[in-house]
Amino acid sequence: MQDNASVVSRTGSQRRRKRYPWDRRWIENSQRPVDGFFERAGAETSAGTDDLAGEDACLILLGEPGLGKSYAIEDAVRRARRDDLDAHRVDLGAYDDGASLIAAIVDSSAWRAWLGSGRPFLLYLDGLDEALLHVKGFHRRFLQTLEDVPAAALAGLRLRISCRSAEWLPGFEHDLAEALGTEPRVLRLAPLSVADAHVAAEMDGLDADGFLREVAERHLEQLAASPLTLRMLLTAAADGGALPSTTRALFDD
Repeated sequence: MQDNASVVSRTGSQRRRKRYPWDRRWIENSQRPVDGFFERAGAETSAGTDDLAGEDACLILLGEPGLGKSYAIEDAVRRARRDDLDAHRVDLGAYDDGASLIAAIVDSSAWRAWLGSGRPFLLYLDGLDEALLHVKGFHRRFLQTLEDVPAAALAGLRLRISCRSAEWLPGFEHDLAEALGTEPRVLRLAPLSVADAHVAAEMDGLDADGFLREVAERHLEQLAASPLTLRMLLTAAADGGALPSTTRALFDD
């Protein structure tokens, strides 16, 4: 999948892709959408990367395009494995037919090792919206797969499903609740914070305070709060020119 939070920086004519040490935050989907930078102060109800490995039987992880869902999920899987937790991620957009997609789940060594192990199992299904482009009934096939899991094993499943907010299927949420015996918790990926953007600018060798000051002066906070457009702003700043004054100008450049 192309949706990630890595950002390109420049040193002379060289480009290198970086991954910044951001602890992305997830907020309850029922909360008011954040316009611009995410303010961490007072956001006690938000969940961090490590929280995705918690006891919730099912998390629905929503987010807008370009906000970094896949990168955040990859980071969560790495941390879970670091902590000796059983975790398996499936890139749902990488498969063109239902049989191959289901096989990527149930024929994986991680899934097979989990069945009968008695251990919790974190299953990350990344990109439901992309799966539905190629496999219209994937969500129904997956529910059938859950029906075949022994009850003792199913109790240890920690399911995490990511999807673009606008493409989520509310009916699937209800079906998952019936299959798992508990209501899924629906979270939404929060934008970057000022501190996140500051870290990125510093790691790119920029005057981070000056960069953020110019972002504020030009009212570009909403663009700087998204990894995809932050990358473009950082590239513009690294080129030595002024930041664009409008969203359209950023994309025209």
